[in-house]
Amino acid sequence: RPDCSSVNASISASAPTHDHSKYTLCGEKCFCSRDQRWGVGSGAGAGAGNGPGAPNAGLSASRGGRLRGERLYSAGLGMVSPWVSKSGQPLRFGGALKLRPNQWFTTIQMGLLAGCELHQRRRSCCFCHYGCFSLKQPCQIAYMPFWIDTHCHLDAPEFLGQIGAVHARALEHNITQCVIPAVGVSNFEAVRALAHALRCSYGLGIHPLFTPQAALADLQTLDDALTLRHADPRLVAVGEIGLDFFVPALIKAEAMAKQEAFYRAQLKLAKKHSLPVILHVRRSADRLLKHLRELMPPDGWRGIAHAFNGSEQQAHEFIKLGFKLGFGGAVTYEAARQLRRLATALPLSALVMETDSPDIAPQWLYTTAANRAAGQPQGRNEPGELPRIAQTVAHLRGISLDELALATTSNALHALPKLAALLAPAAC
Repeated sequence: RPDCSSVNASISASAPTHDHSKYTLCGEKCFCSRDQRWGVGSGAGAGAGNGPGAPNAGLSASRGGRLRGERLYSAGLGMVSPWVSKSGQPLRFGGALKLRPNQWFTTIQMGLLAGCELHQRRRSCCFCHYGCFSLKQPCQIAYMPFWIDTHCHLDAPEFLGQIGAVHARALEHNITQCVIPAVGVSNFEAVRALAHALRCSYGLGIHPLFTPQAALADLQTLDDALTLRHADPRLVAVGEIGLDFFVPALIKAEAMAKQEAFYRAQLKLAKKHSLPVILHVRRSADRLLKHLRELMPPDGWRGIAHAFNGSEQQAHEFIKLGFKLGFGGAVTYEAARQLRRLATALPLSALVMETDSPDIAPQWLYTTAANRAAGQPQGRNEPGELPRIAQTVAHLRGISLDELALATTSNALHALPKLAALLAPAAC
């Protein structure tokens, strides 16, 4: 087995005597699966360079394995860790995190995909992030932020016959997950099958634009589908649901009443099946909030207000209720001053990124009315555009793109907790 002396050096002084027979191999490294304590040096006093005692070294078990222990230490950096627990909560540097003995612990590489001469092709090598314990030489770090597109309709006809290429481009741009929401019972099976084929995720719901042709029986169909797919790890939300008070035909009294009836019914189904919700918000924020408050689950809501376009006050009300707010292509337009103010002023912990593909094309894909009249088609949005869209948000906030990737990915996992298991190496 590899030399474990450097691993032994990283175990805190209170740990049991190191025993090689208790060590297991993962790639070319070893880690103890039975020691009661794991440490990186000794918490805030740990080293700051490569190798044992470095920040984040040892905070993982590869391939969704089990990390046993009572406590994990980190280097006191005061930032969100790239690792999250199975519940989707981000671990934080700066202090100790207590874990129950034998607790399952899923690792998610939220931005640090390491590379070294030995492990260049082994991206699951979880101890290479700040130094490989079994190597004499420290690894060289390769920093690769990744993204979650929290809203994209990849089953849309605009992608017909091209979905493989679209998804390949998304992967090339480090989009590791795409959430594909349904819009009506007619595409429930399509989004489920596509999510499985692409190793992505999906939601089931009835979109407000589709309520005019929806029947009450469709709500029972949705309930049955949520029950049938309850154990499906790729079903992450009820959605897309909500209210649309922009389309003229939908703001007539009868149409509005039907929208609200379907919205309330689907909120109740989300509560019944303990799922987050993905909300359609278009000139309807106050009414959406009213029903959310009236139907609040005992443990609160989780979910995303997709393509948020309300006021700052409304934004904070959604945040108070447990929602994250989706930002996409619309923020790339200089004329979208209110939206840009929101992207700048709202807490970073409230933001998630999305494309709403194939819709809401960013500024560089937009086709003017004159060009459309001349026969030029409207630009088609797709998940691969997300990092460039995100660059606008990062610039507005004065932060790096890497920082935005780390934060918004963490936020997406909080909003849609079942995504966490899908990002574990074994699931990818």
